[in-house]
Amino acid sequence: MRHWIIVITCCAIAPSAWCTSWFATRVISYAPGSGAAPGHRVAASALGAPARMTGSTAEPETVTPFQPAWMPDQVVSIGAGGSLVLELGATATDDPGHRFGIDLIVYGNAFFSDMAWPTGVPGFLASEGGLVDLSEDGVNWMNVPGATIEGGLPTMGWSDAGAYDTAPGSVESDFLRAVNPAVNESAVAGMAYTELLTQYDGGAGGVGIDLAAAGLASARFIRLRHAAGSFGSPEVDAVAVIPPTPSPYDLDGSGTVDFGDIAFLLLSMGDAGGPMDVDGSGVVDFGDVAIVLLEMGG
Repeated sequence: MRHWIIVITCCAIAPSAWCTSWFATRVISYAPGSGAAPGHRVAASALGAPARMTGSTAEPETVTPFQPAWMPDQVVSIGAGGSLVLELGATATDDPGHRFGIDLIVYGNAFFSDMAWPTGVPGFLASEGGLVDLSEDGVNWMNVPGATIEGGLPTMGWSDAGAYDTAPGSVESDFLRAVNPAVNESAVAGMAYTELLTQYDGGAGGVGIDLAAAGLASARFIRLRHAAGSFGSPEVDAVAVIPPTPSPYDLDGSGTVDFGDIAFLLLSMGDAGGPMDVDGSGVVDFGDVAIVLLEMGG
């Protein structure tokens, strides 16, 4: 009971990453634009994590590179001249420690054609483009050169899913794990499905974005839009922020050095050595607390 009282108190005083969402949490504005799919104009569908399953209860589909999310409560459509502005649940930061330098991932509902149906051999990528802009304050925007809403790799909901499964897999893909950007449509064309699975390397695909490409050190807002006069209507499922590179002082693994880590230290006071002994003195004491407090202020 003591443990939970401390954690709850810390979250109330200074919300930690335990209380953080790594996905978009608020719709700022939405303009459907021309040609947006009539049944997919609920902007809140882009909040939270990407879908792992789609379809109806009677006819479920596992989200794979050949079966994208398509339900009205899972994706929102953006027509020509339209835009969707979202606030992220956590600030995305340009972090060279991130895998492949990717700081943010946009999940749409692009999918591969199947060159050898139903074996799942990727052919062309069915994608409707779209543009990506980022902002630190929601007022001043920077475009991400080359980034599209429905580029990259189609979403993979489960790391062990078959191409056309109708039931959940047993291993969830990691929505916060970037996939090598070199693994693209041309790189996987004609690849056997089992090999395609390995290319995701535990991640879920999507469009990886390096904030440095937009000239930004951080971003709290994202604008997804389709230029006036463009063909089609890209759909957005979710936007994920890659958590900061772990600090050795992030004792609770929350992604942030905060009062949650102090709570862990207080619970370990007097213990001999171990990961909580951050100053290497041989015992967990107030010297370790002092170091973590200094790191919080840095």
